[in-house]
Amino acid sequence: MGVFAALETGRFTTVTYLMGILGTDVLAAHQIVLQTAIVIFMVPLGMSFAAPPASVNGSDGKTSRGHDGRDMSGSALGWGL
Repeated sequence: MGVFAALETGRFTTVTYLMGILGTDVLAAHQIVLQTAIVIFMVPLGMSFAAPPASVNGSDGKTSRGHDGRDMSGSALGWGL
């Protein structure tokens, strides 16, 4: 896992340096696109991290707080989309 994280970081760093060679306008455009993609990715990721505490505990479909887990999972999925 650490090797893949290092490869990803190295790839982003290399591409950023290559964009810098092409000029400041290209580098700025690259950074804007990269930051926009990261924000678009992080919102559904955060929602997926928030959904597991509402997971279903038993075969009756109820959570530990007595709520219907299927409704809560549907709400998390809707907010993530």
